[in-house]
Amino acid sequence: MTKRMMRHISDLRQKHQSLGILLGQLAQLVVVVLGCLISLSVIAPSFHASDLIKMLGIGSVAIGFAFQNILQNFLAGILLLLHEPFKLGDVISVTGLEGHVDDIQTRATLISTADGHRVVIPNAVLFTNPVIVANPQAKSTMPSSAAPQPATIESHG
Repeated sequence: MTKRMMRHISDLRQKHQSLGILLGQLAQLVVVVLGCLISLSVIAPSFHASDLIKMLGIGSVAIGFAFQNILQNFLAGILLLLHEPFKLGDVISVTGLEGHVDDIQTRATLISTADGHRVVIPNAVLFTNPVIVANPQAKSTMPSSAAPQPATIESHG
C-alpha cells in the first residue's frame, strides 16, 4: 500500500518517475522493518530494539560478507534510480541482452525481450557494464561519417 501511494504521488508530478519508485520501495522497507520490530516486541515483551542492535553489531562482518552481492545490487539500484540513465519503456542492451525496461527495482531491473521473455538483470551488472540505451524519442542529427569512433588503447612496449 505504501509503495503504491508513493508511485501515485510520483505519477502526479510526472517528473523523476524513478525517484518515486525508489521512495516507494524505501517506504515499504521502513514499514516492514517497523512492523517486524513491533510484532517482535508484542510476542516477546522482554525484547528491546537495543538487543537487536547489539546482536547485529557482533555479526556485522559475517553479515557483510554473506550479503555482499545483495548489498552491491541494492546500492547500484539506488544509484540507477537517482541518476536515471534509462527510463521505463526505453530499450536497453547490456551483456548481449536487449529489451524494453518494464520495472526498475532496488535489486534488479526487469526487461521484456523481443521474443516475449522477461529477463531479470541484477543492477550491479547494469552499473558496472556498458549499457546501450535506444531512446525512440531522441533523433540523431549527426551524420554517420561524423559519428564518434570508439577509442582504442595501444600499448607501447
